[in-house]
Amino acid sequence: MASTLPFVSAILNKARFKEISEHALTFELYGTSFEMTRVKGKINDLEQICKTYFGKKLKIDIINKTSSQKKFTEDEKSPAKLKQAVLNHPIVVDAVKIFNGTIVDVNTG
Repeated sequence: MASTLPFVSAILNKARFKEISEHALTFELYGTSFEMTRVKGKINDLEQICKTYFGKKLKIDIINKTSSQKKFTEDEKSPAKLKQAVLNHPIVVDAVKIFNGTIVDVNTG
């Protein structure tokens, strides 16, 4: 998806998976209203990607949880901060150097 809909992929990094049913996937988006509008405009494309991946049509529901509604406490780090902490962890840095690798994805959910 990152290659076909890069801006949607970037926006969905701010989303959290909420629920899956037989016919739908539900996400909560912790972004701006502008980002919500952009993603909602690409729902049909996202549903087509899901159909290709899962082999059946799934409805995509995105619940708007604007940034003002979700505040992270000091004990609860945001997904972006968690991702940065993982990427900067000494073991990860050493592994990347040793294996001459790259980090493809960091799952913070």
